Amino acid sequence: MNHKHILLILAAVLLSASLKPVARAGEFVRAKGADLACGGVPFRAIGFNQPDLFSVLLTNSDEGKKKSFDAIEDAARSEVRFLRFWASAFWPRDMKLYFDNPKAYWAAMDDVFNHARKNNVMLVPSIFWQIYLWSDLCDEPRKAIADPKSKTYAAMRGYAAELVSRYKDDPNVLMWELGNEYFLAADLNITDDHADAFGAGGKHLGTRPQRNRDDNLTTAMLISFYTNMTAYIKALDPNHLVTSGDAAPRPASRSHRENYPKGANRPDSLDDNLASLFMVNPKPLDVVCIHYYGNLKGEFPDNPRPLTVDGLSTRGLELLGAITRATEDAHRPLFVGELGQHDPRFIEDPDSHFACAAIDMLEKEGADLISLWAWHFPWHPKETITGSTYPALMKRVKEFNLRHASGIPR
Repeated sequence: MNHKHILLILAAVLLSASLKPVARAGEFVRAKGADLACGGVPFRAIGFNQPDLFSVLLTNSDEGKKKSFDAIEDAARSEVRFLRFWASAFWPRDMKLYFDNPKAYWAAMDDVFNHARKNNVMLVPSIFWQIYLWSDLCDEPRKAIADPKSKTYAAMRGYAAELVSRYKDDPNVLMWELGNEYFLAADLNITDDHADAFGAGGKHLGTRPQRNRDDNLTTAMLISFYTNMTAYIKALDPNHLVTSGDAAPRPASRSHRENYPKGANRPDSLDDNLASLFMVNPKPLDVVCIHYYGNLKGEFPDNPRPLTVDGLSTRGLELLGAITRATEDAHRPLFVGELGQHDPRFIEDPDSHFACAAIDMLEKEGADLISLWAWHFPWHPKETITGSTYPALMKRVKEFNLRHASGIPR
């Protein structure tokens, strides 16, 4: 063997050693302790919230499909690994197609799933995003979501069965999500001042006439809902992970819970707040979920009394870091299901200083999944992002995903 052949062999060995392993197509994302993997390969990823990715097809037909497909294709070009969206309509009125022509409804859902799969953009479908949707459809109070004898409970299980069973063998589904920020409603006593919450009284929306104390939810009710619905989904679909879709606990979560319905607002200790976080992310949920919006100062410019947990601002990186370390110590994967900027928002900060700093910190601390708010979402003009806007942020997203999201064949 001559010298040239030896050099070629050495070069091939070195190149092989430098290549990251890539998961095979068709593998599902799994959880092991605090980590995620796809095909045995460690998997971490950044995606975006594109809330109306599906529902826009219900309200806008052909134009909606184009908007949805454009968002998916832009995500693929931009190395965005997944999109989180509400996998239903938002308002009761927009579920008309589901009841009148279910074949057409599910064909529209298939269009979204198929196009995402074609473009290698994974999906996080939020099954029950809007907390009042199904109780409004069934003309029952919101607490019916946790009542196994209610029409709402039966309808939600029926919808979950249809959706989950339809895509249970699709590895392009990253994981299922139950809802959106339900725990923020826990242990708060609804009064007449909030009778119009979530569009109540809007005949054009299909909502109930008003909200009242029968719409109250307690932490115990939510734990029951999360536990039972997750077990039901996992019995239908053993392939996919399930997460709650919840925000981080309120800064006074313990006092709200212990003093319900009278109300109290004693600030949590950090230990209390973290205990609440794990309390409402009970197993069999696989992935702990939080939502986090902030700025580098950790301040509320228009609020003289910023909310804190043990002195840590609920808008600062310090609390976000503490939550991330706590989930790691608890051997639970973490999904930052919404990460965004407030004061300034993206449009006021083109270099996205807070979001970039948060991504850096979350990467260092080992967070598994990050979903920025929001992608191709003109309803939030100060926060919507595309592949051609906010280049500093998109560069950070691409770099993170190229380092960590080897579980998706590209």
